[in-house]
This record gives sequence, structure tokens and C-alpha cells, in this order.
Amino acid sequence: MLPHVIGIEAAPEDEGHAGKPLRSRSSDPVLRSILGGRGETGLALLDPLGRSPYRWTAYSRGYFARINAHVIAILERDPAKSGLYRSRQYARQPERVPEHLWIERRYLPLRQQVALVQEATAGLFREAFAGKAAAWLKEPATEKQLETLGRHRGHLPEQARAAGWTKREASEAIAFYQLRRVLFQAPDE
Repeated sequence: MLPHVIGIEAAPEDEGHAGKPLRSRSSDPVLRSILGGRGETGLALLDPLGRSPYRWTAYSRGYFARINAHVIAILERDPAKSGLYRSRQYARQPERVPEHLWIERRYLPLRQQVALVQEATAGLFREAFAGKAAAWLKEPATEKQLETLGRHRGHLPEQARAAGWTKREASEAIAFYQLRRVLFQAPDE
């Protein structure tokens, strides 16, 4: 059971949405099938006040956000379906042993876990790379991204081209494939 999603008021200069709450951006069916969740990004649920710079992506067991080129944060849903989450951090830096650590092992409300993640990773966050408002996210997916997707699923580049994927959608799918083992296995399991 997920907490109630609170809308965010659109900026006044956005004529198309003036005075209306922003909704999380639903992805196309291909991305939803890859992530195993509703495939939403820019979730108001995780960013109820519009202040979090993190770009959270839903997947079947919770949410993940890239903090910088080498670190991700993971919010994992309680398998007992209590509506609570726990948080962890995974760091894989060049020429170093990967680190998989708990931020908060106890299951707590989602907003509290988001705050704990932001506190724990604030010094690591790189806005231009991982921020939800980074300009590059809206650009069309690159050939290099599409090639990388093809290494994970052979027919995916054609589907992504046909659906008009952006760099954001390609980046989320690539991150999911690269981190799949980490997303589904906690540090002590």
C-alpha cells in the first residue's frame, strides 16, 4: 500500500499546466515492462514539496536514484506490504571494491527514508549528472545508449526508437539492467 500522492503546483509560466498539479511522468509500456513497476519517473510521491533534486525511478520492489556516476540510492518496499521502506546505498568506483551499505535498515515511512537518503548522500550528489532537472534528460536517446540497450535486450533499440525515447528513459533502462542484481539483493542477503 503506497502513501497518498500529493500533487505539485506548476510554475506560473507553464501555460499548459497553470494552476494544475503536476503528475508523475508515466513511461511507455516497454520501459514499464523492464522496470517491473508502473515505470513512473519524477514521482510526486517521493518529492511532495518539489525540493528534492534526485531523479527517482520506480521498479517492482521500490525506487532507485542515481546520485552520481558511481553511487545509487535504493528505497526498498517492505515485502510484508506494510507500506514502509528501508534504504541503502551502492557505490562502485573504478579500481575499488564495490560497497553496498545500509542507510537505514529499519522499515520506516517513505518520506522519512527519502530524507535520510538525501542527508546521507548530499555530499555525493552531482546535479548536472543525476538531477531530475538536468537539461540533457529531454534530448533524444543517443546511438551509444541504444547500442548499450541492445546488449541487454536485442530488440530494445528498435522499440526505443519507435517510442521516441529520451536520454532519461534510456538512462533509466540502462541503469536498471546494470544494477539489477544489486536492486534485488540487500547487503546482508
